Amino acid sequence: MSEKVLLASKSALITKYKREGFRKVVEAASLLKAADKRRGFNTSLVFLDDEATMRRYKGRAVTDPKSGQQHKEAIDAIYTASASEPEYLVILDAPDVIPHVSMINPALGDGDNDVPSDLPYACDTPYSRDPSKNLSITRVVGRIPGIMGAVHPTHLTNAMKAAAEFRPRPRRDYTACFALSAEPWQKSTTKNIDTIFGKGSGNRIHISPPTIKSAANRFLPPLLHFINCHGAPHSPDFFGQRGDDYPTALMTEGVAKNVKRNTVIAAECCYGASLYNPADEKSQRPPIANSYFERGAIAFFGSTNTAYGDAARLSAADYLTQYFLLNVLAGASLGRACLEARQFFVNDKDFDNYCKKTIAQFILLGDPSLHPCVEDDAADLQLKQMADQKTARRIRRMELAALGKSAGEAAAFGGKKGRKPSGNLAKQAKSIARKLGVRPQNIDSYDVSGGPLYRGAMRSQKFQPRMIEVSQASRPIKEMIAGKEQIRHRVKAVVVHTHDGGIARVAHYISKSWIPNA
Repeated sequence: MSEKVLLASKSALITKYKREGFRKVVEAASLLKAADKRRGFNTSLVFLDDEATMRRYKGRAVTDPKSGQQHKEAIDAIYTASASEPEYLVILDAPDVIPHVSMINPALGDGDNDVPSDLPYACDTPYSRDPSKNLSITRVVGRIPGIMGAVHPTHLTNAMKAAAEFRPRPRRDYTACFALSAEPWQKSTTKNIDTIFGKGSGNRIHISPPTIKSAANRFLPPLLHFINCHGAPHSPDFFGQRGDDYPTALMTEGVAKNVKRNTVIAAECCYGASLYNPADEKSQRPPIANSYFERGAIAFFGSTNTAYGDAARLSAADYLTQYFLLNVLAGASLGRACLEARQFFVNDKDFDNYCKKTIAQFILLGDPSLHPCVEDDAADLQLKQMADQKTARRIRRMELAALGKSAGEAAAFGGKKGRKPSGNLAKQAKSIARKLGVRPQNIDSYDVSGGPLYRGAMRSQKFQPRMIEVSQASRPIKEMIAGKEQIRHRVKAVVVHTHDGGIARVAHYISKSWIPNA
């Protein structure tokens, strides 16, 4: 079994790009395989819809190009075909070639019908659309994105060639950061930047407003970008905020002209990693993530739909993006940085509806095998060079698989919805919500369940924890998106974790979605 597997669909590629375009994708895959050989590992290209190939892996070939379940089961078969599992799984192209899995949206108040996700491909658990059943995260997975609906494969093949040509750089090249924040979220953005780079790092946070549109372009050259702004479905731009004004903070055209090659991006914005079809919109402007890759970026870590965080504190998307960038700067491959970020998030958080959605919606775009940073401390580098890197990777994957399984089995998450809370506890929860700026429009209560290790601990300690969710939604806004009417809300919520009538923890969430006139 190869250490790295490129996953594609032959029929979907031919349907999308015709046979000439398909040949160009295969040629780009050959270049990537040759580059990986020089890096010290073998790479193979596997077509999930090829019956003969899938028989060798003791799996079923994909027959429905839109079925997340069939693709998940085919990838599971490939991964488990031998004792030596692949170290990197690389999905090729946009969701019109290998689809996202349509996961259940646990935060239905925001109007998202589902959560498009690559998370199940990174889990060794059976197919499920429930985020709670996809918390044993054990695999390194990334997606090299093409453009949805494109008729030529140039965007995809250029991204594959950029991955083949990439060479790691000294860590110091990634410690200068372009940071952009909507004005109300500058406190949480500052906390994240200070945590990632250290206080006094000199990384300025650009606030929107006043930083809007083309004004951001001159700040784009750093090789690491952290963006905490608003996004919107099928929008190629990110938005700032001041009161009820949401000016455009960063445009896809600015990215396409000013970003440098090898850039790594973490974006908390709603829909930041949404790979929509530009032809569905009048402007026909590509997603901002695609524009980054058009300039030779190597990674974009972002959300496929409405994401959540906090304004003054850190929560949900704040943490997950932070963990990812810390791992990148520590020298991990992009895929391992994503895997460890997900595992730490699962291990560190009680999974209310907003954390469930967060873990499902954030995906890695880019070749997961690339290491942006090399060790620039001579003494540490000397120790690393004394080790055999192939052996080191195998041991790391084994350890990460064990950590992922244990994190999933020990995870706590909200279970069945119970009766609406009443009495003193409900009053306390509503009071806390008001103090945090959430008007108590709706209040729900959930039993706390979890993996087998967590459930065993609950039984042994006779714990009966609950989660009380108090939420507020803006008035419904109807929009035509890709020719379909969608109703969306801007959401604020507080989740109070309780046991025996006492309050154990409080979490605060604000959706990062721009909604006109909400």
